[in-house]
Amino acid sequence: MTEEELQTAVSFLDRVSVVAEGIAAGRVGTHGMHDITEGGILGAVWEMCQIAGKGAQLWEEKIPMEPETKKICEFFNIDPLRLISSGSMAIIVPADKLEEME
Repeated sequence: MTEEELQTAVSFLDRVSVVAEGIAAGRVGTHGMHDITEGGILGAVWEMCQIAGKGAQLWEEKIPMEPETKKICEFFNIDPLRLISSGSMAIIVPADKLEEME
């Protein structure tokens, strides 16, 4: 990694709160929220499906991921979908509220 990439990756520690996202989602109206910590996005989606008694489809290419995260995961052979992702939140919103959440 370049020094700049490394500094960017280190700066991710400053973005581990999901309070703002939770408040915004609450204003829009959701069916559920789950912080993506243990188990990564796959674990969070699985837990939400278990609670709701529903299934889900994920499109990996639509899951936002920083290039530095991709690079680190590739180097260490880590599945980024199972990576602890503090600072991220999975939010279930009705289809008609999707644009408000983006």
